Amino acid sequence: MPKLSTRTGCFNVWIDGPAAAPAILLAHGLASSGRTWGLQVPMLASGYRVVRYDARGHGDSDRVTRRLDRQALVNDALAILDRLGIARTAFMGISYGGIVGMHLALDHPERVSRLIICDARPDAPPEFINGWRQRTAEMRTDGRAAVFATGLSGRISEATRRERPDIVAELERDFVATPIETFAAYAEVLEGHDVLRRLSGLAIPTLFVVGEHDRGVPLDLMQEMAATVPNAQLKVIPGAAHLSNLDRPAEFNAAIAEFLDLEAHSTT
Repeated sequence: MPKLSTRTGCFNVWIDGPAAAPAILLAHGLASSGRTWGLQVPMLASGYRVVRYDARGHGDSDRVTRRLDRQALVNDALAILDRLGIARTAFMGISYGGIVGMHLALDHPERVSRLIICDARPDAPPEFINGWRQRTAEMRTDGRAAVFATGLSGRISEATRRERPDIVAELERDFVATPIETFAAYAEVLEGHDVLRRLSGLAIPTLFVVGEHDRGVPLDLMQEMAATVPNAQLKVIPGAAHLSNLDRPAEFNAAIAEFLDLEAHSTT
């Protein structure tokens, strides 16, 4: 995992797959890391140059040292692409990474060839933002491990929590390692996030993916997003909660493989 120095900062970056293949950039959610895509990388690397990174304030990437905005997070993604000499890329983001992906594709459509948005809202109503502010406050009093435990059922299904303790352990490791300042900064970035009406202007192939039981991004909202984007597709991952790529990796991989013209690989 090389440390990549760019014009906006220094980031942990993983690169897999053939150097001459078309690129796909993967963006993770809040309090996670580039490792969250580990169950997708083998399949993606069979046909793509796969680039994943720890977002600002996560892992060993630069910490948050100033007030963030959505453009700064988009600029981080662009800086990584520029540093690697990638003019145009497919993009897949989950949760907060999907929010970054929407703004990237809307503001810089010439840089995105295909777009996959997973379990991500097009808006941030007050109750959604206040929920993150409340969780951040609870971290200061109760600790990050306690907040992780209380919110885990919304991120991963009961079956996965029972059968894949390794996935739960990795999620907890990333969550607890994320500085509280990162949670606070990213919560404020959500203020004013509302792109639903703008999505009709997307002219690139787009796939929306949502877990059947995602409580934070309900199915009807993802259906509305898919109906807004011309010729967009929607895949519902049966039995999955918010982190659908980890919860049901085989079904998730099959959904994105079809969209990316790849063969789905088995997962372990």
